[in-house]
Amino acid sequence: MTASLRHRIGDRIQERYEVMSVLGSGAFGTVYKCRDSELDTLVAIKELHVLDDAARGGDERESALAQFRREAVNLSNLRHPHIVSGHYQPHSGTWLACSVCGYTFRGAAQCPEHGAAPVVVRQRHYLVMEYLDGPDLTQAALQAGGALEIRQALRYIRQIAEALQLIHGRNLVHRDIKPENIRLRTGSDDAVLLDFGIATQTGEAGDFSTRQHRHTSGGGTPGYAPESANERRLPDARSDIHALGMTLYAVVSGRDPMEPDDLNAMRAMQPRDFNSNVPPALEALILRSIDSDPARRPQNAADFLRDMLAPATSFGGPDNDGVGVVGGGANGGATSSAATATVASLSATLQNTAVALPSFVFRSGQRASDVSDLVRLMDQDRQEAKEYLYNGDFALWLSQIGRADLAQRAREICEQYPDRKYQGLEALAQATGLVEPPTLEALPVTLDFGTLAPGTRRTLPLKLRNAGRGHLFGILRSSQSGVEFEDKFEGNRHTVSVTLDARLLSRGAHHGEIVVDSSAGELRVPFFARVQGPASYAASIAVMGWGVLGMVCGLLLRGLPLAGQGQTWLKGDPPFANPLMSSLFFGLTVWGVLLLLTISEALRRKSWAFLLSAGSLSLPLALLCGAMAGPILIAGDLALRPVMEPLTHSWAAGAWLTAGGLAGAAYGTLRRLTDVFSTRLPQVLVGWLFFSLTLWGVLWVVRSTLPVP
Repeated sequence: MTASLRHRIGDRIQERYEVMSVLGSGAFGTVYKCRDSELDTLVAIKELHVLDDAARGGDERESALAQFRREAVNLSNLRHPHIVSGHYQPHSGTWLACSVCGYTFRGAAQCPEHGAAPVVVRQRHYLVMEYLDGPDLTQAALQAGGALEIRQALRYIRQIAEALQLIHGRNLVHRDIKPENIRLRTGSDDAVLLDFGIATQTGEAGDFSTRQHRHTSGGGTPGYAPESANERRLPDARSDIHALGMTLYAVVSGRDPMEPDDLNAMRAMQPRDFNSNVPPALEALILRSIDSDPARRPQNAADFLRDMLAPATSFGGPDNDGVGVVGGGANGGATSSAATATVASLSATLQNTAVALPSFVFRSGQRASDVSDLVRLMDQDRQEAKEYLYNGDFALWLSQIGRADLAQRAREICEQYPDRKYQGLEALAQATGLVEPPTLEALPVTLDFGTLAPGTRRTLPLKLRNAGRGHLFGILRSSQSGVEFEDKFEGNRHTVSVTLDARLLSRGAHHGEIVVDSSAGELRVPFFARVQGPASYAASIAVMGWGVLGMVCGLLLRGLPLAGQGQTWLKGDPPFANPLMSSLFFGLTVWGVLLLLTISEALRRKSWAFLLSAGSLSLPLALLCGAMAGPILIAGDLALRPVMEPLTHSWAAGAWLTAGGLAGAAYGTLRRLTDVFSTRLPQVLVGWLFFSLTLWGVLWVVRSTLPVP
């Protein structure tokens, strides 16, 4: 048989939690008391300790892991002040565990202590939980002399019933309610429910227990769990009520239902036979809760709380002048003054604690006792509040405090905004009628796009801000054509990019408005723009103008520096009569071309920074080109000759003129790229036509006037 995976005292779990002691161990988990070295606090850590038994085969660890993860999920989702908090924290790695003792070891092929072959563990699974250092109810009862004082017992059981109310509202069954699974917090003296190891969905069976506290099995703890085998196999909320009733019976009677003799006595007798201070009304509640017929019990924790918190006149029955049938139990007898005082005290206690029943507790410890408190806390912690809304916690709590209308609205909101949870949260807050909506501010209050050239676009930012409480969200719309923006927004500070496309607008002035329909109400933002008259020849002039400019630049770069000697392609002769002057002229020409392009682009971008940066870089580049004038020209001649010679008839400067013109026309087209993809494409093509005719005309004139070598 394979041992359970274990930690030694002093081990550090995940290099963070120092193991101080073992708190308990059950069928598939061991719980350790640990110190969190990062936060310097105490925590309880449960580890899945099941290891597969190679001799028996099967996959026990995977089966136990499914139950272990289910417990972790339950604890993560059930946030309540009277439910122990915890979260799942797996750890990957490689460990060698002894199959005899369960401890891990390193640096050896077998366990140094037992010589056993190791079990290889690839992942360890932990549940990090709140550490509760107070006694459990069994220990508290023993400290009180065997049984708890009635008022104290009622306070603890009420708190656990509140926790069960949340559990049952999630369609879960704890399945192991007993005094040992209820521990007290030191300081607040609050009761906290532990051990969700065998918790299941209603009607679903389970296989593993979490702790080794006496005789817990997959069907619950004998004496506390219902006696019906079928109910223990397929439990529901009434099964937890039976266990809660037996827990209350045990702590007020001093008897232990897990002991067969005590259980028989508790079944044969009544609570007041063991403790005369038990009021008849409380006795009646206990007996109803542990009835063998589930139909006669309170059907869930909400019913149990309602009966428990009923006024004393109904709690004890109608007899004895409405004081409560103190002597109306199995033994009969007259109403004593001490018993009457107990009933009155119990009634006062229950009436006072009833106010605390509907409190909704956030993780920070802040409580909402009514809807106005809830809205305030929702605004304070929206991240946490949206989880409660979409987990159904708010709807459940609102039902409990009698606000069925808001509970129904909360459910509708979850369906209406399934993927926009903050919007759902704000919708619930406004549905209460207790809060002012957010305050929407828009900057600027008017969008002025100015004057746009035809075929251009301009984008302006529209800043939306919530100057009040709550969460801002909404939609934007406009009936004006040519205006583009995102149609939905969310966030208390949001910037919407609004673009005006002049290609879709006619010449002249345009005005309209953008309507912001939001959780703060409706806001209208006007906008203005003027579109210049479309110049039908603008694109043509741009292409042709830059093409001609490219021709001139190409001619300057190759033709003028030769001073009459370079009108034919190079054939090995020196290209320049005066290399120094030619280099200087070549460099100045390059610089002029670069400056012209820089100024043009800076004007297009409306950027002085671009003009200064690009302009300053053009000078060293021009000096380098001047110094390398000869090699640059020769390289250009060799590259252009096979392409341009049929066109230019060995006129070198003509080849450079043609290449420069083509480059200039291409640059002009890029500057009018929006026209290419619009209805003004013919204007671009006309520009290319005129450029081509101009280039052909220049080359034809030169070819006609220059002699062919």
